[in-house]
Amino acid sequence: MITICVIHIGQHFPHYIKDCIHQLRLHNPKETVDILLFINGQSNYKHATYLEQLYLIKPVYIEELPITPHYQEFLAHSKRLLDLGFRQKYSQYILERYFVWEAYMLQTQIKNMYFIESDNLMYVPLKFVVQTECLFSQGMAMPFDTVERGAPSFVFARDHVALQDMNKWIVDCMKKNMIDDMDIYGFYRQTYPNKIFPYPVLPAVCNKDKTERKNLIGQCVSIDKCSFLCDERFPILFDSVVYGQAVSGVDPRNTNAQNSVGYMNEKALFSVAETEFGWTQQNQLWIPIANKLPIVNLHIHSKALSCFLSDRQTPPCADYNPKELMEKINRDYKS
Repeated sequence: MITICVIHIGQHFPHYIKDCIHQLRLHNPKETVDILLFINGQSNYKHATYLEQLYLIKPVYIEELPITPHYQEFLAHSKRLLDLGFRQKYSQYILERYFVWEAYMLQTQIKNMYFIESDNLMYVPLKFVVQTECLFSQGMAMPFDTVERGAPSFVFARDHVALQDMNKWIVDCMKKNMIDDMDIYGFYRQTYPNKIFPYPVLPAVCNKDKTERKNLIGQCVSIDKCSFLCDERFPILFDSVVYGQAVSGVDPRNTNAQNSVGYMNEKALFSVAETEFGWTQQNQLWIPIANKLPIVNLHIHSKALSCFLSDRQTPPCADYNPKELMEKINRDYKS
């Protein structure tokens, strides 16, 4: 069996987690793929059992997992460094997910496991992603869209040791007051390129004949240093956040509910506009493509996941009201 997990820590339950899991099951039958939902059982048991019955997933209750010494150290530094009042410990939970994941892999000794963030939709069956595991030797993989920044929208781990190495790195970074999660992943790849692989985010043809790349805030990088954006061996692409923000916009809480569809990420070293992005259907399910390459996941930063499900009758599009969506997200946090 192939295993993929969604990890949600906290008392509230975002409504779009259901869309994330719905989409996972659309492309991954229960006979070949286990979908695990890591969740706090004390506060979200009803949500977990509902999704278990509906999609035949397997809940994993976070309270029942062991806490490693470096997990304890992380929690201590979180209280000291992080703004735990922002969106109910958001800055802690986005990093804590990897300690929870490590604890599960350590406890079960499971190998070769995938993780998808709950505001992402998956469009390529996992059996095709698994075939790429032999193309790199690193213990982990995730998309990167700049030299300095990683995006854990879709992550692979070969075993608990790979996660342990990164988690100890996270603790070391926090000791140095480095707390931005995306910067931590980017610095990890730069320091230990043998430990984490950059999933390709851009068709190789887009790097052809270029000598450098420049983002919207003026950072310029030679093509050699940003060659990680592409990999000709891969028949699939991954989204850090760039494709998802372009098609769906950004979280309406960040824009005071202003329409942001078409957003161009200012830090990324590429844009969707330079690709031949579009939608196609396979087996009556919509999938995004860039230069005819299927995109494994879209990071729907706006949280409007229902607008981009593969089983829509019409092509996915941002047909949502930002104000109504923001109000719905805010209700999730109050419930």
